[in-house]
Amino acid sequence: MAERACHAFASTTRFGLTQVLALTVTSIAANITKHREQLGIAQAELARLVGVSPATMSRWESGASGPNRNNLKLLAAALQTTPASIHGEPGSASEIDVTILARALDSLETTLGKHLACLTASKRAKLLAFVYARGGAVSASEARALLALVA
Repeated sequence: MAERACHAFASTTRFGLTQVLALTVTSIAANITKHREQLGIAQAELARLVGVSPATMSRWESGASGPNRNNLKLLAAALQTTPASIHGEPGSASEIDVTILARALDSLETTLGKHLACLTASKRAKLLAFVYARGGAVSASEARALLALVA
């Protein structure tokens, strides 16, 4: 029964793009990763600069949890940006590159296929944010590992 529901969902919507795009625009996890990579800072180094453990920084970048207000300010300072940019608020420096977004969607659909359609919108958004932050492409093994993280 659940399998039929997944297939019905998959046939009525292509990845839930509207929902995913709305969530991705404001994805704190993706913005942290993007800003960190733009500065060429390792995740452990960013954790040290902010004063949190590497495990905490990993949870922030994976979307498993997020920084509190005080840590968000420290994080923004370490990333040489603003808290609004990390949140992806309108008018902030955070912009979405639609070419990378399209590449990320294609990459996930190619590597995960029908498994993708059975995830909730928020889990698909997390996967898309991860792939987007990494330039829009992942290997099949990376996609399966990401799927295991959000499942």
